[in-house]
Amino acid sequence: GQPSKRLKVVLVFGQDGAVGTVAYLSAILRAAGERVGVLTGQFIEIAGERVQGSDKAEVVSDSNRVQALLAQMKRAGCTYALIEIPSDLPDHQFAGIGIHMLIIRRCGDNYVDQTAAAAGLARLNGLLARRPQFVVYNRDDPVAEGLDWLRGQDGAISFGVHRRAECRMEQVRLHALGSQVSLVIDHQTPLTLVTEQAGKQAAYNMAAAAAAGYVLHVPVEAIERGCRTGEAIASQLQVVPIARPYMVLVDSALTPEGLMEILEVAKHFSKNRLIVVYGAPQGVRPAWLPAIGDLLVAQADRIIVTDGEYTSHQSPKQIREHIWQGITAAGGEAKTEEVEDRKTAIEKTVSIARRGDVVLVAASTLRPYRQLGSEHLPWSDLKIINDLFEA
Repeated sequence: GQPSKRLKVVLVFGQDGAVGTVAYLSAILRAAGERVGVLTGQFIEIAGERVQGSDKAEVVSDSNRVQALLAQMKRAGCTYALIEIPSDLPDHQFAGIGIHMLIIRRCGDNYVDQTAAAAGLARLNGLLARRPQFVVYNRDDPVAEGLDWLRGQDGAISFGVHRRAECRMEQVRLHALGSQVSLVIDHQTPLTLVTEQAGKQAAYNMAAAAAAGYVLHVPVEAIERGCRTGEAIASQLQVVPIARPYMVLVDSALTPEGLMEILEVAKHFSKNRLIVVYGAPQGVRPAWLPAIGDLLVAQADRIIVTDGEYTSHQSPKQIREHIWQGITAAGGEAKTEEVEDRKTAIEKTVSIARRGDVVLVAASTLRPYRQLGSEHLPWSDLKIINDLFEA
């Protein structure tokens, strides 16, 4: 029955922020009294109700399942359907779905070759061929110059700190208990966005959602209230509440650019050392791993390389070796240690923390399991950390 024709479908493109942008925009629309459906790789929600087992579903790549969920959203009286699009998902996966708005959270990456950015731009071309009504994009994107031509049928709006952004981030305050962003939209409408979510990514996610809400004619008060009351997304730069003289953070950044944003914020919070445990999650391309190793050496004072996730076509040893290539090239062997078992690595990292340090458990899986070859192992880095401090 082509359910997308009865819904305003908003696609959010990119990694390291797409899920958070969807969550903020959903909260903004709900604050304005709208019924909303949400479809991401982390969770599915229909009219405010989580779909049972949706954190294990991985349905975004299943076009039949996507259409079935859109039909459920339509029957539940939803006006909007918000869908996260991983940057490596073929655009034809959404054939037959009309696009009301396309939000581009981030397409480029300063730390990888231009081939990957070109592939992302090519996917955007495929989505734009479906003629969205409106486009929202990141003016601070590393490939922003290549995005300036993007237009929907009714135009486009950009967000960021760049002076040419129509939704300009005038002031950003980041601290461990949350983030605050002062925005000016269309050179005349001021907003103050506050969230309990910490970090640079949260600030950009709010700005993207606010720009989209403005275009969708959501009142300014609802935009501010939605950001303030929106639910935090698990594993996206969480500050673990512990009664210790040091700080423990958990984050899920996937790309080198995303990891760099998190490392910068963690370094900002640190009064002494930054200690990082890193094991590559599913979705990290092998070509990124040496760049990630280089970034870790540049920002961290101590590094523990461990196992993350892998498919049946990879081995954890090979993945660690790719990370070591970047660490060795950057001269970081002396401050790096390898601990294969992830639980042991987290315990080791916490055990060496001292007053004023920041411990970052990076590349944490958003799902309640780790993929180890063809098997799913129930897993939560956050639970491991909490158990350590309850013992």
